[in-house]
Amino acid sequence: MSKTLGLIFPLIIIAILAIAAYQTINGDFLLGAKAGDPCSSYTRQKPLGTASGIVVSKQDGQFIWNLNGDSTKPKVVVLCARTKITKKLGSGLAYTDIKVGDRVELLGWYGDTTKSTVLPAWIRDISSSSPFGVMISGDTSQVKAQTAVKLGAKYYRPISIFLDKWSGTCTECDAAVG
Repeated sequence: MSKTLGLIFPLIIIAILAIAAYQTINGDFLLGAKAGDPCSSYTRQKPLGTASGIVVSKQDGQFIWNLNGDSTKPKVVVLCARTKITKKLGSGLAYTDIKVGDRVELLGWYGDTTKSTVLPAWIRDISSSSPFGVMISGDTSQVKAQTAVKLGAKYYRPISIFLDKWSGTCTECDAAVG
């Protein structure tokens, strides 16, 4: 009996360690998303924008941000609130949730990628009629946010994320700005 327990116990320990290692490699912390998480399709995020001081808050149960914390600027619901941590873990990057009240630093278009955080590039208004949405180049200025709102229910994110899905022009973006 003790011999059997002596064999089973190490196997149990090995199984526990294997499960823990698998979760570390495949879990939220490393990949930034679990199956079914809206973040899971958008982990190819790149730095964007030139503004800083984005303040994340919660309104009606949804995370929103204001440009430079200015309440007069348009508020846009954050679809997938993740900050990007540049330290490499295995083959991926670590991610963590943005919390209410966090001040998030935006990187320039060719920004210093060694900085620690970047606002998620995929943001949208409250409705959700468009699965892909509109890809807008440039920064996260008030005009860009207003454009996204005018277009209605469409994602606002830099074209660099899905260049293979972008034709090079955005006529509806231009029309919305005009």
